[in-house]
Amino acid sequence: MKVKLFTLLFCFHFCSTNLSGQDAYVLKKSGEEFLSAQKYNLALDAFLKYRQAYPGDATVVQNIGICFFHLNNLDAAENFLYQALNTKAKPPAQVFLYLGKLHHAKLEFEQAAVFYKKFLQKNSASPSLRAAVTDDIRRCGAGVRISRLSPAAAVIHLGNIVNSASDDFKPILSPGSKNRLYFSSSRTGNTGCNSDDCKADMFFTDLTDGDWGTPRPLSVFLNSIQHEVALDFDQSGSHLYFFRGETLFSGEILVDTFRENVIERTLFSPEFEGPMRPWEGDRAPFFFNDTVLLFASRREGSFGGLDLYFSIFSNGAWSIPENLGPAINTPYDETSPFLANDGRTLYFSSNAARRSMGGLDIFRSTYLDHTQRWSPPENLGIPINSAGNDEQFSITSNGSEAFFASNRKQGLGERDLFVALFDPPRPEQMRRSLPVSFHEVPAYQAALEGATESSGQTAPSFFEDITSFVLPVFPAPEPGQPLPEKGLDALRLLAVLMKKYPEVKISISVHTAQNDDVAAVCENAFRRSAAFLRQEGASVDNLVFRCAGLSWPVASNQQGQNRRIEVFISNPESLPFEVQLPAVDPGALDARFFQKAMTSLCYQIVIDLDSLMLEGELEKLQRFYPKSILEERTSQSETLFALGFYLTFASAEEWHKKLERDGYREARIAAYLNGWEISKAEAAQYVEQFPDLKNFINN
Repeated sequence: MKVKLFTLLFCFHFCSTNLSGQDAYVLKKSGEEFLSAQKYNLALDAFLKYRQAYPGDATVVQNIGICFFHLNNLDAAENFLYQALNTKAKPPAQVFLYLGKLHHAKLEFEQAAVFYKKFLQKNSASPSLRAAVTDDIRRCGAGVRISRLSPAAAVIHLGNIVNSASDDFKPILSPGSKNRLYFSSSRTGNTGCNSDDCKADMFFTDLTDGDWGTPRPLSVFLNSIQHEVALDFDQSGSHLYFFRGETLFSGEILVDTFRENVIERTLFSPEFEGPMRPWEGDRAPFFFNDTVLLFASRREGSFGGLDLYFSIFSNGAWSIPENLGPAINTPYDETSPFLANDGRTLYFSSNAARRSMGGLDIFRSTYLDHTQRWSPPENLGIPINSAGNDEQFSITSNGSEAFFASNRKQGLGERDLFVALFDPPRPEQMRRSLPVSFHEVPAYQAALEGATESSGQTAPSFFEDITSFVLPVFPAPEPGQPLPEKGLDALRLLAVLMKKYPEVKISISVHTAQNDDVAAVCENAFRRSAAFLRQEGASVDNLVFRCAGLSWPVASNQQGQNRRIEVFISNPESLPFEVQLPAVDPGALDARFFQKAMTSLCYQIVIDLDSLMLEGELEKLQRFYPKSILEERTSQSETLFALGFYLTFASAEEWHKKLERDGYREARIAAYLNGWEISKAEAAQYVEQFPDLKNFINN
C-alpha cells in the first residue's frame, strides 16, 4: 500500500503540471485510489485539478463532494453533491447515498430518508450495503422522534487546543483532580508514527482559568510504538488500566502505578488478571467500586454484535462474566458502559437501528430494585447525540458535567472530545445506594426476606448507615387474601422507619388492575396494612391511605403489574438520608404523572364521603370523574372523595366551579404538598418555592 501510494503521489505531481488526455486519466485514477485509501485531502487535490480540464464529469464532481463530506466541510460537500445530482446525464448512484449521509449529518432526518430510499431504488448494491442503508432509514425514523425531546444538556466542543484533525477519544476524569482530563489520540508526533499513519498515545490536559491547556503525553514508559489507550483508574487513583496493541481491537490490558523513578519501576507494566479477552476483541472496560467490571464483548452467547457484560471481584478473583440481558443488549453493538455512583444508573452507547438516530448513541437505563430488571433504555437526545458515533460517556463526581467522544461532522477530524453541561446536576452521580451496586440487589433482598422470616422483625439499625432509601413498591393482594411476603417485608421496614422517626408522614397508595373490584382490593389492602403496622408497634397517626384505582397503570399489556401498593414520604426533609422513588418505565406516562403529583405541589377537589351517602351518588361521581381517589386518614377517621391532580390552582378552580354547578356545594379545593394536604396557613410557608400557592391562599 505504501509503495502504491508513493507511486500515485509521484504521478499526481508529474501529471498535474501538463494535463494531457493521458495525464488526466492518470490523475483521475490517482484520485480514485486515494479515495479508496481514505486519503481524502490527496484525493480532493487530484479531483479538483482534473475538474479544471473536464468540469462536466459527474462522477468526479460527486467524488469531490464525498471528499469534502469526509473532511467535515458539509457546505462544500452539499454544493458538489447537488451539482452531481443535477447533471444532464444520469447522476451516479452514490450521489443519492451521500446526500442521504449529508442530510443525516445535519439532522435533517426526513430528507435523509428520502435520498437513502432513492439510493436503494436506483442501485443494486451488495446485500450488506443495502442492509446498512435500510438501518440508516430506521435511524432517521428514530431521529424524527428523538428530535422532539427537550435537550438534556448543553454540549461544548473542547476546542482545537485539545482536539486535533486526528482521532481524539476515550476521555477519563482524573480521580485526584477535577481539573485534569486524560485521553488518547493518534495525532502527528506520537511515538508510534510512521510515514503512513500514527498509533494512539495517552495524553493529559489541565484546566487553567477556564481553558483546557495544551495536551502532554504520558510517560515514555507508557507510550510505545504500539497503540496505547488509557481505560480507567482504580478507586484510589493509584493504578491506571490501559490498553496496548498493534491495532485498537486486539491487544492486552496492562496496569501501571505511575512510578516515574527508573530505579523503582520495571520496563514492563504487569498484565491485568481479569475476565476480559482483549486479544479477542473485548473492550471498553469500566471499573465500579473496584469490585464490578463492566465491558463489551462479542463472545459466544451474546445477542449479536458487541454486548455488555459484568464481572464481580470477590475472594481475590473475578467471576465468570454475565450478560446484562435483553433490556440492554440487542443484535447490534452495545459498548462504552458507565455506571453512576448510585450503582443503578447505567450509561452506554448503542447503534441499534430502531433506537439510535445515527451511529452509536448514548443511552441511560436504571436498574429497578423491585423488579430486579433494567428499565428500557432512554436515548439522551440532541445535542448529546448526533448522526455520528457518540460514545465513551463519563460523568464528573459532582454530576454537573460529562465528557465523551464523537465523530460528528461538526468536529475537526475523526473523533473529537466534547463536554455536556447538566443543569441541574445528574442526581444519580451524587448519591450512594443500599446495596451499593445493582448486582447485590437479588442477594440483599433474599437475605432481608430470610432475616425477617426467621426473626419476624427488621433490625432497628437498618436506617443508621444508609445514605439513600428507595421507597418500596409491592403487589396488592386480591380481596380476602393476605399480604404477600414481599409486602410484609416492606411494611416491616416502614414500621422500623416510623418508630425511629415518628414525625415522618407516610402515604400508601393502592392501584388496581382491569376487572378488579376496586373497593374490595383497596379495603383489603388498607385494613391488612394498618393492622400489620400496628402489630409491629408503629403508630398510624401520620398515615394516609389512598385508593387510586386503575387510572395510573405501569403496564398496558401486563395487568397484574398494575395491582400494586406504592409508598410515598411527604416530609422527606425530616430524614437524615435521601429518599428515592422507584424507577418507572418512561412509557408509563400516567404512572409517572402520579409519582410527580405525589412528590410536588398539586391540587385536588375533595368532598367528605359522608355527604355522598345517597344511594348511587358515589358511583355516579366516579363514572363522571374516573380519575378519582378515595383518601382515608387514619388519625381523623375520615374518608374523602378526591378528584383529579391539578398542577395549577386555575385548572382546579375550573373543575370546582363545574362541580358546584352540578350541585356539589360542599366540594372544596385542597392543596397537597408531596401528597399531604396543607392548610392556607401552612401554604404561606411555601409561597416563595411555589408562587402559585398565592392563588390558593387568596381564594
